[in-house]
Amino acid sequence: MLPPSWKSEVQKTVEETANADRENREAQNNDAAAKIAAAIDTLSNAQQTQTSHEDRNEKINVGLAILTIFLVFLTVVFTGLSWLAFREQLAEMKKVYGPVSDQADAAKKAAEATVKAADAATKQSENSDKALIESQRAWVGPTNAKVDGAIEIGKPVTILTEYLNSGRGPAINFYLRNGQFCWHS
Repeated sequence: MLPPSWKSEVQKTVEETANADRENREAQNNDAAAKIAAAIDTLSNAQQTQTSHEDRNEKINVGLAILTIFLVFLTVVFTGLSWLAFREQLAEMKKVYGPVSDQADAAKKAAEATVKAADAATKQSENSDKALIESQRAWVGPTNAKVDGAIEIGKPVTILTEYLNSGRGPAINFYLRNGQFCWHS
């Protein structure tokens, strides 16, 4: 049997070792939690940056679409007025100046150029419509994440992540497989 003074020293040493081991595990758990929190903050910041960039691009696209539609309207009005002016001028020229056919040909070419300009403006309007439609697409990204269960050394950590469609349109045929975003086109 051991002397009583040794027994208390052994007990004290065992308690100190157990306390040190517990403090070490707590420090490791705190480290792991801090790393997970930092990763979640990084994901959140990236999502916020992307969303603000998309909003800015969407405002620019809408402004360009409105400007294009206005310019198409002005082109149509200008084309109509040009046609009216050239038509009346051509009739007057035929009445008064029969041999001035060269000027009539020039007016006809100008009218054709105006029609080509209107066609180009129409194509630009169609492209703006396509851009407006594309700006209304779905935008799916993480909104919340949390650790599921307790964090233990040597065991995998399960993180539950919620996703949200923050875009203007529905996220059709969208799914998550093995942590990867997938969709059917």
